[in-house]
Amino acid sequence: GTAAPTCRAGLPSAMDNASVHDLPVGTNAHAPAQRRGCKRFWLWGLACAGLALLGWEVFYVLAGTNFHCIAPGAAYRSAQLSPDWLGQVIDQHGIRTVINLRGDGHDSPWYVNERQTVLERGGHFENVMLSAGFAPHHRDLRLLMKVLDNSPRPVLFHCRNGSDRSGFAATIYLLLYTDTPMDEARQQLSWRYGHVAFGRSACLQDVFDQYKAWLLSREIEHRPEHLRDWIMRVYRKRA
Repeated sequence: GTAAPTCRAGLPSAMDNASVHDLPVGTNAHAPAQRRGCKRFWLWGLACAGLALLGWEVFYVLAGTNFHCIAPGAAYRSAQLSPDWLGQVIDQHGIRTVINLRGDGHDSPWYVNERQTVLERGGHFENVMLSAGFAPHHRDLRLLMKVLDNSPRPVLFHCRNGSDRSGFAATIYLLLYTDTPMDEARQQLSWRYGHVAFGRSACLQDVFDQYKAWLLSREIEHRPEHLRDWIMRVYRKRA
């Protein structure tokens, strides 16, 4: 008539028929739960750290300088920098040419201050007019290539946010002056730098799609001289 002994609170079910005093010396009945709790803690910590890094990257791209190296010691890209930031970048990376992809700003404060900052440091300042919402006119694309051909290195090119026009120019640079494969070069136009290939900004990707189609039609692979020939003789802005 005596009731069967019950499991002590907190012990695993496997201990139903054993007393806690019967456990080997040094055994912790709560160890499995503690290990699971520790694992969850570390996983949660890693997830939070990852989200924090992602948040910082988004802020850096969308609200920061969006400064990146394209080719070490040769080419860099950024958003519109303040005079102080631009001066630091020029001094730190030895920038010799700044290429403004927003066109001639005339008397706009950002334009006047930028040009003065570059010239005060003995650098070269160039203007090329590109748009984030329209494919470049063939004259402007040829001008970009001419400016890149003749600009002392290292160069820094920028637009307003450093996402679309800067990504387009960075892709052109890699395809003209390095042996970077086309698919890899086109990653300069990606979400990593704030570019979203939807809507009007997709027109910049379309330029490289046209070039790729031209290569396929001639059964040739990309080479810098092929891109140069296509820009000079073939490319026309689509209506």
